[in-house]
Amino acid sequence: MRRSILIGATALCWLLLPSMASAAEGADLLEQGRRSARAGELASALQAFAAYKQQYPDDFRPYLYSGIELAKAGRERDAALELNDAASRGLEGGPEVVEYARARIQLGDLREAARPLVELEASGQLPAEGLWLLADIHYRLKQAPEAKQVLDKFARLQPNDPRLNLRRGQVYIYLEQYEKALTAIEEAVWAAPDSPERHFEMARTLYYGINFEAAKTAALKAVQLAPGNAEYLHLLGIICDRLEQYDEAVKYLEQAAASPQAFNRIYFDLGNALRKAGERERTREVLQKYRDLHNQSEEQANREKTIEALVNQGRLQIQDGDIGAGRESLLRVLQLDPDHWLIHSLLTKIYLSSGRPDLARPHVQKLVEIDPQSSEGHYLAGMYWYQKRDLAKALTHALKSKQLRPGDAEVHNLLGNIYFGQGQLEEAAEEYAAAVGLAPDRLDFQANHRTVERKLNP
Repeated sequence: MRRSILIGATALCWLLLPSMASAAEGADLLEQGRRSARAGELASALQAFAAYKQQYPDDFRPYLYSGIELAKAGRERDAALELNDAASRGLEGGPEVVEYARARIQLGDLREAARPLVELEASGQLPAEGLWLLADIHYRLKQAPEAKQVLDKFARLQPNDPRLNLRRGQVYIYLEQYEKALTAIEEAVWAAPDSPERHFEMARTLYYGINFEAAKTAALKAVQLAPGNAEYLHLLGIICDRLEQYDEAVKYLEQAAASPQAFNRIYFDLGNALRKAGERERTREVLQKYRDLHNQSEEQANREKTIEALVNQGRLQIQDGDIGAGRESLLRVLQLDPDHWLIHSLLTKIYLSSGRPDLARPHVQKLVEIDPQSSEGHYLAGMYWYQKRDLAKALTHALKSKQLRPGDAEVHNLLGNIYFGQGQLEEAAEEYAAAVGLAPDRLDFQANHRTVERKLNP
């Protein structure tokens, strides 16, 4: 009896060995990709992650890690595609969710960064660094009550974190609880007396608390530590104005206006300070500049709102099956912003999916011109030339797309189609196999792979 149990256990071990080896190989690929990323070898990292995706297409991690590295490299469009794929597979684990949120923040997508953090926080599984990130996002979105609530949870886990008092004070300023803000920021300044940001926040708190003399002292310290900072100089200028020190106010506000980071409000406050200092001619000149800049900002803001509304309208119309109306909405966007990359991409997809590549041509050209390092742009260019039956040009763009984002199933399938059309059956089989590995649920990819296999093995 014991012998039969041993034989059974041995057989089971032999059966498990291939899967165990595969799992080890997959873990090696992930680690290899991360090592390459740490060494600054982006292409090698993406290749390793792409190889892992083919073994484990449902694992979100290679998509997450690819997205992180692409975001670091400044390739925002490709990074967003990878992060979307990671999220669609279901993010798991606190550390990975934190990494995902950091990458989304880097792309400027604060609301999407917050989404998985909020979900984990509600279940009590969000680690301390995730709580810090979530509090930071709430603060940046000016959601002060939510920021305070999450920050309190973070403080229970990391009461001695050096970032805590400063952020607490900033949140209290939003909540107009200036005494609490002052207490927290005083602690922050004491802990890091050479931090210009902390002295600035001290000055801001004292200014809102109508303690202008003390506010000026703190603002002067911030400017001393960070000369030329427009925000710090602006605050110092308006504090001097409130102290009726108009010549000083003009001096600091002029320095703020000369900064590359100058913003519109500086000119308004400078004009008022000049008026109080008795310089009427310069007052008119500066306030006219403020009005011009303000009007430009208003026009830009209105234009952006109109564009956003048209983009959303066009997408909804397309989703509802009204392709013609959707296309018209998107074309109206291009009248306002001829270089809107997303609109050129959507119009290209509409024309190519309906078999009208000639209409897609100007949009394809714009995609590659606006962002020559976008894998999607080169993929769509490859699709365009494939439909035009120019397989050589299609191959050039498809290979570029694969180089930029090697783990994209659609690109591998397109390459398979191009190679098949050129009679290069072995190359086609390799690309189709990669497409099936990356997207095993795609029946069309499976059919393409079976077709070329039958050609190779009649």
